[in-house]
Amino acid sequence: MGRSPWLILIALLGVFGCKPSVWEPPPDSIVICIPQEPDSLLAMQGGSRAALEVLAAMDGNAWMPDRAYGYESQLLERLPSPEMSDVQQIGHGNDAQLDVTYRFRSDITWSDGEPFDVNDLLYTWAVLQTPGAPLCSRDVVEQEALDPHTFRVRIGGLDQRYPLPHVSTVYDVTSPLPAHLFDTTDVFAIYDSDYARSPNPVLGPYELAYWESGVAIHLQAVTDWWGGEVRSPNLVYRFVASSDEALAAVQTGQCHLATRDFFDHTHYDSAAALDNTQITQVVDPTGTRLIFNLAPPSGRVPFLADLRVRQAIAAALDRQALIDQHLPNQATLLNGPLPDDHWAASGVGLANVDRALAVALLEESGWHDTDGNGWRESGSGSSGALTCERGTWFMPRQTDLSLSLVVSSDPTQVAVAQSIAAQLAQVGIAVEVQALDEIDLFAPTGPLRTRQFDLALISQDFGAEPRFLFDYAGQNVYLTPHGAELTATQILTAQPDLLSNVAIDQTAFRFGFIASDDLPPGYERVARSAIPSEVNSGFGANYAGWCSSEATSALWQAQHSLMQEERLKAFAEFTSHYLEDLPELPLYQPLDFAVHSPALCGLALGPHNVAAWNAETWFLATDGSCD
Repeated sequence: MGRSPWLILIALLGVFGCKPSVWEPPPDSIVICIPQEPDSLLAMQGGSRAALEVLAAMDGNAWMPDRAYGYESQLLERLPSPEMSDVQQIGHGNDAQLDVTYRFRSDITWSDGEPFDVNDLLYTWAVLQTPGAPLCSRDVVEQEALDPHTFRVRIGGLDQRYPLPHVSTVYDVTSPLPAHLFDTTDVFAIYDSDYARSPNPVLGPYELAYWESGVAIHLQAVTDWWGGEVRSPNLVYRFVASSDEALAAVQTGQCHLATRDFFDHTHYDSAAALDNTQITQVVDPTGTRLIFNLAPPSGRVPFLADLRVRQAIAAALDRQALIDQHLPNQATLLNGPLPDDHWAASGVGLANVDRALAVALLEESGWHDTDGNGWRESGSGSSGALTCERGTWFMPRQTDLSLSLVVSSDPTQVAVAQSIAAQLAQVGIAVEVQALDEIDLFAPTGPLRTRQFDLALISQDFGAEPRFLFDYAGQNVYLTPHGAELTATQILTAQPDLLSNVAIDQTAFRFGFIASDDLPPGYERVARSAIPSEVNSGFGANYAGWCSSEATSALWQAQHSLMQEERLKAFAEFTSHYLEDLPELPLYQPLDFAVHSPALCGLALGPHNVAAWNAETWFLATDGSCD
């Protein structure tokens, strides 16, 4: 049998070096470099960071973080609030629930022209909540369609994220699913459907046009998108392997944007030195802080139980110098428990450095350099009372002021810790830096959870909704028989004999993980002490051991009141106690950055946003100006 002419032609093409044409984006595209190819564009199958970058342009988001620490919505007429009678609390304590009404816009359509309505939401809930489904939604007790565009949800607990419908791919589990494509009685059909591989139709401004495996994903603007004008007709995500390749691609015009996922602070100088590129910075949603161990377990010297010593360390440290030395132009000072631009921040904060004050505070608290060797020792000894009836602390005579500082093995964190040690040496405080793998640092038997340290340098996430009870609650909070929500100290101060007829002591009542049957009749624990210890099963991230009844009470009110004015007042009260007691020293908030073409207009990065959250507003300036 003779050989096929087609096989001969293919062989000749191979001999003469001809190759299939390489896919290129349309000429009117905005091209984004991302460091990874998505495995899937169905977020319910486990959305990677790369998938979420792409989906941000495809989904009509019921909610998304704004440019700072708030929220916006494309699908809702407004975010629900108690002031607008959209939210109602039902019950108290651990039985509390919220009824929340979400009012969706009536002009929303899918990209195939079908109208969006609450049937899509009901189908989405059915997919998410059926037992055995791959993913489940947050604590939704029930849901109800009130009309084609109004949806009521009952949420278990007083979750302050109640304004946010649980249908936002990038920031939650999934965007609404198109019920008109599926047999809604078969909630598993979606996972084996074409939609799972190519999620069209969409509610967002862009839909999938082409996916070249290993190369790029091409999105095209939805015709007559219900949300308004889509300024650029094509959006292309190009897969690039490294930060160096991404920088080169932006410089040569192959990409208009390299997302911040490529970069850390070590890339900043090389990125800033490039021609034909621009850097846009945005605060990272984390803050670095120096934790003081206020009440270490027995057997450790309580160096930092005295407030004056903590104040001295705060006054001795030049926090701006730490930034200038290790993160120049790549971090901003933190002056309190929250960034200054956070909606819950109170606008008061710390002074930067005053070493004369630091020396005076150390002398006043009994720490002197008696032998002239440059290091301080305790003089005649000192003592004081620990807060929350935890006994007394005692400093033996002639104890060297020598502190341990635990830190992760991240090179920048270690370098910052060493600079802290060098600065404190200038006022006679010796510091030994102990670097550990992060897993070991935070392990159940590690120094943080067992509170076997003096100082600790760690980072903390800043969400739009502060979750400070887990970080700072110093004791249990209870619902009393009279319906009041009070800290253990508030209760025991008013009723010192409350525990006389039950089998628990004051320590367990304040800090312990206690079975309901062991509590005094009518009492219900509604929040736990976050000081990790054996008595509370290691719960919480209050590594400082800070116990303030007033601060814990303020946090409870801040995280459980529905009215914004009350919440702001409570957060301000908490911040006042935080700055007064100084359980930690806030240091700095790093800055992330993206690199892009100067011609790219509309980029609006926020701490919690992916780049393309507002991609419909992007365009390329033909004259070099975005005005």
